[in-house]
Amino acid sequence: MEEAFGLTPAEAMAAGLPCVVSDWDGYRETVRHGVDGFRIATHAPRPGLGQELAFNYARNWVTYDQYLAAAAQMTAVDLPSARTAVAALVADPDLRRRMGSAARQRARTTFDWSAIIPQYQALWGELAARRTAALTDPARRFVDHPNPRRLDPFTLFASYPTAPMTPESIVAAPPGMTWEGAVARLTAPLASYARWAMPSSAEIKQTFDRVAEAGPMRVADLTASFPAPRQGVIERSLLRLVKFGILELGPTPPVADIS
Repeated sequence: MEEAFGLTPAEAMAAGLPCVVSDWDGYRETVRHGVDGFRIATHAPRPGLGQELAFNYARNWVTYDQYLAAAAQMTAVDLPSARTAVAALVADPDLRRRMGSAARQRARTTFDWSAIIPQYQALWGELAARRTAALTDPARRFVDHPNPRRLDPFTLFASYPTAPMTPESIVAAPPGMTWEGAVARLTAPLASYARWAMPSSAEIKQTFDRVAEAGPMRVADLTASFPAPRQGVIERSLLRLVKFGILELGPTPPVADIS
């Protein structure tokens, strides 16, 4: 789930290559959308829906890798936008050259060691100031959370995706998708991790059938058809279906540059 900086795009940019990357954590600070390449919107469950994952990990019922795999299975990239971005670069040599040139220039002026080392020095100073402030402000020493040592991953990584999926988000079945096609994708090796954190097969089928029959619908309306104790599990698992193209999430908010 974590990509603290994004070394791979920086290396590609230094070589003059435009990049198509996920709009996620460090990648967001590397590639300027529409300038050096394209950043593709990402979504994760809203904070609070991952406490069960954190609890299982805290009790040593799952390994760290299993905990991360479960959280990763519940994050999704905007696949239609990714296809559009790759196709644009394939079809337009001038776009590739223009973005590649901008990428090389950014790598030299922003990510060269002469630029990076002063940023490290500034960061060390900021962290020292925060530590000093924490010693004199007891309220800043603690986190209001059921287990501050094992945070809900969707709270811990809340700033990483472009936007969380919320009860007001809209989900739909893409044209041509069938339950048989969904089963084929969900039983593939890459989709089979972390089944312990997912709904049952019957619940997944009920979810897909409801969306396929009703058309685009709010997440809140979809989860309301399940018993209250299962609604959070169903909600967060919708992004697994989006991840593998079984459902679509829309409309996708635009990515925003912070550099």
